[in-house]
Amino acid sequence: MDLADAIQRARDLQLDNRFDEALQVLLAASEEHEDDDLWLEIASFYSNRGSRRPEALAIADFDEADKWADLPETRIGRAWVLHRRGEHEQAEAMLQEGLEHEFPRAFTVLAEIRVAQSRFGDAKVAIATALKLDPKHTTAYVVLADALTGEGRADLAAQALEEGFRKFAPDDRLLVALARSYRDREDFERAGRALQQAVIENRENLGAWRDLAWIAAKIGDEETMKRALESAAEIDREGTLAWIAKEKSTLPELDAFGK
Repeated sequence: MDLADAIQRARDLQLDNRFDEALQVLLAASEEHEDDDLWLEIASFYSNRGSRRPEALAIADFDEADKWADLPETRIGRAWVLHRRGEHEQAEAMLQEGLEHEFPRAFTVLAEIRVAQSRFGDAKVAIATALKLDPKHTTAYVVLADALTGEGRADLAAQALEEGFRKFAPDDRLLVALARSYRDREDFERAGRALQQAVIENRENLGAWRDLAWIAAKIGDEETMKRALESAAEIDREGTLAWIAKEKSTLPELDAFGK
């Protein structure tokens, strides 16, 4: 396959959420061509996929990305992992290049750090910058909702998520946040629909599968609960079993997994 055709084919497959096939197309092309643009494409693939995956898988993807090219996006992804681990100072230091070059995601990761630090006003400033750089940056609405929730403004947080959902194409992280907002209001039907869409958008969203299992258990849909828990366990079995052990104290139905 011609190099340009291979790259375009891989991009089309990614748009269709067929990431494994896209990767195989790119790696096959790398066996026939030595080309900087192709190496950047492969690095970008790993970096972008890592940003959608649980922590251990994300780090593995970032490591692969670094083998092909040195990308600011990969360092932003690593900063997000450091933030999730509570290593906020190291995360912020790793973000500096992305902030200087005005990558929207760098500002949303910075906003997440500020939320974790209870610096909600600073978080909203970073979110505003991200949206100015890219008005379609859906993650900004998720982090905005977190900041508003931190300020005790749950009603405005829910409105922010609804606005993001109305404006943009489905995004798994936004859908999970929206589902949790519905769940807090005991609107389990809409929460379940949002989560069903989230796992279609990203089958490796561990939180979406677990939340879907919780909702299904709550409404008595045992088949969906087991399917969701099986999918979560495929991603992180030990973590999912630990999650079940914690959640079954208030929702005993979850203990039916594996029985």
